[in-house]
Amino acid sequence: MSPDELRRQLLERYGSYYQPIPRLIARTREIIALNIFDIQSLPHWHDGRVMLIGDAAHAVSPNSGQGASLALEDAMYLAKLLRDCAGNYVTAFESFERDRKPRVERIVAAGRRAASDKAIITPLQSKIRNFMIGVMVRLFGIPGMHETLRYRIDWNDTGSRRAA
Repeated sequence: MSPDELRRQLLERYGSYYQPIPRLIARTREIIALNIFDIQSLPHWHDGRVMLIGDAAHAVSPNSGQGASLALEDAMYLAKLLRDCAGNYVTAFESFERDRKPRVERIVAAGRRAASDKAIITPLQSKIRNFMIGVMVRLFGIPGMHETLRYRIDWNDTGSRRAA
């Protein structure tokens, strides 16, 4: 499909939305249509001396908003384990996978759930949704997000291989 046809379809769908959405669509020179696919969990993230981290090990849907965060956590935690295991990569890799998989798989599943309810809505529905999200966040916080957002790796704790 040509960029002009994509632009026409997008303006048909979102042209009545509040600015700057229609203006951004109209002024975008190069429009690329991509499908977003979820990648199934890998059975293992390491083999021999090779360890996958970040999206290579556990690609996360953009709907989770956690891809870069998980990759940075992976890098820091793997570095900590390699330090704490005195370079014994076998022990570090096994600990890394055992410790990180449950957290990552919960976040991947949450992103998958968030993507499953995506629907095209009208500008009025969008305004109502945004208003209600603001009210709910102010009143109740974001249920389930505390574990995701407050995750810490205690770099100074050399006695424990588990993230705080």
